Amino acid sequence: MKKILLLLFIGLGFLKAQDSEILITPTIATTTIDSITVNATDTLFAPANSFTSVTAGMKIYGYYIPEGTVVVSTSTTKDTLIMSANAKGSNTLQSLNIGLYNNTQYTSGDWLGLPFQIFSNGQGGVITLISLFATDSSDQLGNFDIAFFGSFSDTLGLDNGTLAIPGIVFNNMNGYCAVTSTTDLGTLRIGQKDGINLAIPNGTLYGRLIARSTPTFTATTNLKLRLRFKN
Repeated sequence: MKKILLLLFIGLGFLKAQDSEILITPTIATTTIDSITVNATDTLFAPANSFTSVTAGMKIYGYYIPEGTVVVSTSTTKDTLIMSANAKGSNTLQSLNIGLYNNTQYTSGDWLGLPFQIFSNGQGGVITLISLFATDSSDQLGNFDIAFFGSFSDTLGLDNGTLAIPGIVFNNMNGYCAVTSTTDLGTLRIGQKDGINLAIPNGTLYGRLIARSTPTFTATTNLKLRLRFKN
């Protein structure tokens, strides 16, 4: 009997060790800059003063922009921007998200922030999302959804744009979860969902938030998202 109890204890300890929590700060409330000329190089062109207040390190998102691209520098006239990677194609008068704060209010059904990587481990099999916990230091967060994808896409639509999932991206969708209530804690608002039990391929995973309320955040880093998984 003692041996059985010891083996059970070891087994339970092993299972507990497989639980993991990932903390993410999605980039939200970003500025959309229009009339940008994108070439298959690391340089963006726009009318004078378009890139005012844009600084090095800010994220860039949109069609033809590779994953993880950030601002390297801007010209003194703020009409040219150097990126950390070459664009994947060329297009004129394009709109892109730059990680500069924008106080525009979200509408229910808008993309809330930029895509974010959750993990990339190549282990195979499945992993189970068991709970989700979000905090908002601007005390604005309302109901929201999160969509999960198996790869990064630059075609989902810009931050604060209307939710739309192209067919080619839809086929790479791994799951979806809705958080249908949030709690106001004075200067902080939280949203939590337990008992999700969503099985997701354990390889590469990206997420994208969708607003189901009308928040106006105060910074691009107001949201913190904790995702808890079990193998």
